[in-house]
Amino acid sequence: MFKNGLFLISIGSILFLYSANAQSGEYHWVNLITSIIIMAVGGLIASIGHKRQKKNKEAQDGNH
Repeated sequence: MFKNGLFLISIGSILFLYSANAQSGEYHWVNLITSIIIMAVGGLIASIGHKRQKKNKEAQDGNH
C-alpha cells in the first residue's frame, strides 16, 4: 500500500509539471487541480501504508 501511494505521488508530480505552459506562463487549471488531488490521495495512502508497516513490524518483533 505504501508503494501505491508513492506511485500516485509521482504521477501527480508529472501531471503538475505538465500543467504549466512555459511559453505563455499560464496554467491549465484542470490539470493543476487534478494533480494536487492525486498527490494528496497518494500522500494519504502512503501515510496509512507506512503506519501499517510500522505496526506489523512492531508486532513481529514482539513475537520473537
